[in-house]
Amino acid sequence: MNSFGFADSTLKLGSRGEAVKTLQKGLKDMSYNVTVDGVYGPNTKTAVTKFQERFPELTNDGIFGPKTKNVMDKVLND
Repeated sequence: MNSFGFADSTLKLGSRGEAVKTLQKGLKDMSYNVTVDGVYGPNTKTAVTKFQERFPELTNDGIFGPKTKNVMDKVLND
């Protein structure tokens, strides 16, 4: 766990559960248009990709892995 409460698992299209809800809450806090439903669908993937595009060190793949998680955690806790 880190300060925003993201789980340690990698999340991607098709992932489900509380870890996805936490990610979606973080995206919503940053004004991305996602529904907090615990389902990593196309809208969540698009929001993650748009977030990744803001940071050159991240791969724009729509996968919420360790690097994206660390950057997002810093942004949310700034």
